[in-house]
Amino acid sequence: MEMPSNIKSILSTGESKRLEFKSGNVGMVALGATICAFLNSGGGQIFVGVRDDGTVEGGVDAKQIEKMLHPLSGGDSSVSLITPNAIWDVTEEATDDGPVVLIDVPAGADLPYLFQDSIYIRIGKQTRKATGGQTRELIQRRYLHGARWERQPVLEVKLKDLDEEEIFETVRIAANKRGWRFRDPEDLMMILEDLNLVDHGRLTNAAAVLFAREAGHIFPQAHVRLTAYASDKAASQLREDQTSRGHLFSHLKTYDAFLGRHISVISDFTATKNHREDRPQYPYWSLREGFRNALIHRDYESIHGRVSVSVYPARFEIWSYGNLPPGLSIASLKTGDRSLPVNPDIAQVVFLRGLVDLLGRGTRKIVEEFRSQGLPEPVWKKQTGGISLTLRSRATPGEIPKELNARQIALLRRMKPGDQTDLSAYAKQTEGDWSERALRNDLSKLVRLGYMAKQGQGKNTFYVRTEKPTA
Repeated sequence: MEMPSNIKSILSTGESKRLEFKSGNVGMVALGATICAFLNSGGGQIFVGVRDDGTVEGGVDAKQIEKMLHPLSGGDSSVSLITPNAIWDVTEEATDDGPVVLIDVPAGADLPYLFQDSIYIRIGKQTRKATGGQTRELIQRRYLHGARWERQPVLEVKLKDLDEEEIFETVRIAANKRGWRFRDPEDLMMILEDLNLVDHGRLTNAAAVLFAREAGHIFPQAHVRLTAYASDKAASQLREDQTSRGHLFSHLKTYDAFLGRHISVISDFTATKNHREDRPQYPYWSLREGFRNALIHRDYESIHGRVSVSVYPARFEIWSYGNLPPGLSIASLKTGDRSLPVNPDIAQVVFLRGLVDLLGRGTRKIVEEFRSQGLPEPVWKKQTGGISLTLRSRATPGEIPKELNARQIALLRRMKPGDQTDLSAYAKQTEGDWSERALRNDLSKLVRLGYMAKQGQGKNTFYVRTEKPTA
């Protein structure tokens, strides 16, 4: 298997403050010290199965590495070798010379971190025990920024206000998928403590955002607005406009349902194919990853900290309020070689739920997925106080939407954007003896899918062709 270009590029740069190579026979102590050092030093990546000169040994099993790292951290701090609680991601990467294991370590938010009662940091490309002065600097750095909004207590929310079903689902997945250890998987308060969602006996803002049924009523900035437009102009008629006001996991369910209503499945017929190939208008993984990133990284402290999703016939936009953290740039989002979560407690729970597999690398995977499918490259930019992600549609001439019948396709091919028709004109142009109900349903479906915009009422109703592309 050919080595992915991004892995080849990373290995060619050599070891650095944020990159470490380890032999395949590395032990837990060496990995634990390096992970601890990265947590204390802004994050980094460890490649296991790679020699110091960047050449690949191969033959490394990610499951074995995960098993080796299991005692380091995970919920119950009384038995963890790294404290306070921390997360990292372990993935297997293919190369020309066999598999290597990549350990992605995000920047730690609760400095300093200890491994076996010692504090480690990165000095250049070396892992070293911190001196007394360096330890004081880590502590000062933590308190210089003050208490994070997500870690502050929320007085309006009690245990009874939380979605217990979602909490226990988090326990189940975190324990089975991530090996997270809970002191008592049936005690809600202890579970939340093990997830860093309780501070001095009080629920935190992060607990409310993640699990409070009425999170949007407590924090208006936790809302998500979902809008579908009839044309590619923002001022066009709305096909749907709704606001999701629940907790984070309810947003995810609402969003998936929204995608189901507004992301078309395209059927592709070409001269080289004798069968129909069905594929979504956009890669679903990228749509979900972009939305999850917006929920995790937005600025919840501001009353303006909402997330908005806008679907147009030929593009998809996700916007979230807030700036990139220091150390990240728009350009670095495409390389995804560093994780600096804005809300680490929220990010940790979403990671433990198995919804984010690649810490810091999800944005890079979005770029790779669009490139691999021949789609326009995703665009991130700073916009109106936040960060927007714009994804361009895969719809191109020659593709036929799967949802449409022959009558609807013929109508769309006769019309240009801005052309008008009505039920009577459609009936005259359609071959065959079709009932008024069938033809009316045809037009209603075209409106629902965004190919037409309905205007007027009653006998004065007519339909305008939108800019949504089709064959």
